[in-house]
Amino acid sequence: MELDAEDMEIRKVHVYPDGLRERADTTLPDKDTWLADEPTPPLDEINSDPQFEGRWITKEEFEEEWNKTPQQRGA
Repeated sequence: MELDAEDMEIRKVHVYPDGLRERADTTLPDKDTWLADEPTPPLDEINSDPQFEGRWITKEEFEEEWNKTPQQRGA
C-alpha cells in the first residue's frame, strides 16, 4: 500500500493466495479491496498478527505491482 504523511492509505494492491489481484485508490475501490478509514498501524504491529507478513518495498516495486493489477471494477 501507499501511505500519505498521516499514514492513511492512498493506494492498495491485494494479492490473494490463489493469485487473484485487486487494487483500490482514493477514487475507486474494487469488489473486495478498499482503502481503510483509519491510519495504518506500524509495521511491527501489523506483523504481530501471524496471518500477515508485511515488509517495506520501494516506490518502484509498488508501481510495478500496481501496474500488474487489473483496473478496479468498483464496489
